[in-house]
Amino acid sequence: MSQRFFETFTSVEISEKAFIGKGIFIAHYGSIVISERTRIGDYVSLHQGVTLGGAGRGEDYGDPVLGDRVYIGAGAKVVGKVNLGSDIMIGCNSVVTKNFPDSTTLGGVPAKILNYDGSVGFIHYRNQKNHNLDLCKIQ
Repeated sequence: MSQRFFETFTSVEISEKAFIGKGIFIAHYGSIVISERTRIGDYVSLHQGVTLGGAGRGEDYGDPVLGDRVYIGAGAKVVGKVNLGSDIMIGCNSVVTKNFPDSTTLGGVPAKILNYDGSVGFIHYRNQKNHNLDLCKIQ
């Protein structure tokens, strides 16, 4: 009952079976979906309209695995058996359907590497002192 109330009230659907690391930051509630076998690393930032969901057929079916300090812009979709490294930035409305290495900036449909700047400076840290990365530039 409380799970359904939360989903209805916030428009955020997070499976209780999903693994979510510490320090997740949801910037704006609304239409966020996280499927049951999704694995999310530490200090990931999500914006409205993000989907982290399962896709594929047979042995190719799977859910996303995100590294630490991944920034996902509004409307972005990460679907299927996808492994993303740490310090990745995903641009708004991008669709990620394949693996990408650490410290990359992704954009487009389908997503491709735009540069190797990654998410440094865009990750939100709450109550975290003495962290070796800058605080988010967006206040």
